[in-house]
Amino acid sequence: RRRTACYIGQSGRVLDMHSDNTLGRLYLARQVTVMAARSCGIEPIDSPYIVLDRPNGFIDECKKVKALGFAGKALIHPSQVPLANTIFTPTLEETTNAQELLEQYDRGEYIVKKPNKGQLFIGLPHVKDAKRIVKISNTTLPLETEESVMGEMPRGGINPE
Repeated sequence: RRRTACYIGQSGRVLDMHSDNTLGRLYLARQVTVMAARSCGIEPIDSPYIVLDRPNGFIDECKKVKALGFAGKALIHPSQVPLANTIFTPTLEETTNAQELLEQYDRGEYIVKKPNKGQLFIGLPHVKDAKRIVKISNTTLPLETEESVMGEMPRGGINPE
């Protein structure tokens, strides 16, 4: 099977470093994970946010790792699913902008004027990213599939044995 995602396991690395579990501690490792995954054409997935009673912290971390280039976040609790979907799914504005960029490129308009941004050149990397945004916004994953079934976390976590 072809690999489609790359996951960064954060907790073990943080413990190896004798550090706390803040976003900045593994900033370089996260950047390298994103760069490596993207260069291989696969999606980088960030490690889970383990503080379940702080949804605002979860939202903040999701926004930060999305800005780093992560496609999503490993989730460990059903309450995190709608929050992650809201953050990692392109907004209507992002989707509309991507569609407009593709239409402009198809018309041969490689320099476009954007309000508050000036004139921008549209190159192949922009087209590729716009196609990715449109594809994500048009993709819906069923709530239950063979590969993604939500369930209850066993008391004490998951036993890997």
